[in-house]
Amino acid sequence: MELSSRTNRLLAQIIDAISIAIILSPLLYFGYQNGYINFDDPNLNSIGFEAATALVGFLAYFAMNFKLLKNHGQTIGKRALYIKIVNQDGSATSLKDLIFKRILFQWGVGYIPVIGGIISIADSLTIFGKKRECLHDKIAKTKVVYV
Repeated sequence: MELSSRTNRLLAQIIDAISIAIILSPLLYFGYQNGYINFDDPNLNSIGFEAATALVGFLAYFAMNFKLLKNHGQTIGKRALYIKIVNQDGSATSLKDLIFKRILFQWGVGYIPVIGGIISIADSLTIFGKKRECLHDKIAKTKVVYV
């Protein structure tokens, strides 16, 4: 199984991010119009609204990708670029492992005060190793390969 290129992984991530942004845009617009989001003074933002937006984003991501993840180890972006997530040995990854070892790490770590941003950057930068693995791949014991 040939490892996916870094470029294809990045493009898949961008496609996934755009698909979530399309869904979250109306919610963010509502939050801005009703004073829950303040771009002039971020300290005035409602933590509850931010948490709700994060939860809606995760649920939207999961809803959009559930069937693809369960049946093929793919997200919308990965499907578009003919790549998929498999275990290190090349076998199919269970949905449970994809969610709890990989996706929740990627989404959740960014919300840890102070160190979350650092870990998120480290997660992305580790792809430049010769195995082309991100930190979340190492934790979940997965790799991304061409279909």
